[in-house]
Amino acid sequence: MNVKELKVEMLRHGDTCGELAKALGFSSVSMTSRLKGKTDFTRTEIEIIRDRYDLSADRIVEIFLS
Repeated sequence: MNVKELKVEMLRHGDTCGELAKALGFSSVSMTSRLKGKTDFTRTEIEIIRDRYDLSADRIVEIFLS
């Protein structure tokens, strides 16, 4: 996962880690765990992020499958 690129999208959309975590239905601690690579984002979570930030398929690949 490319954490830097996810953070770029969060900044573009004015989101904090806490706000994105809330939108995904989990705590800031769980979000930190995902950003540190200790836990992976699920397919459903990636779909929520895609819709929230209106990301293209290429951008999804760049962020989550790099």
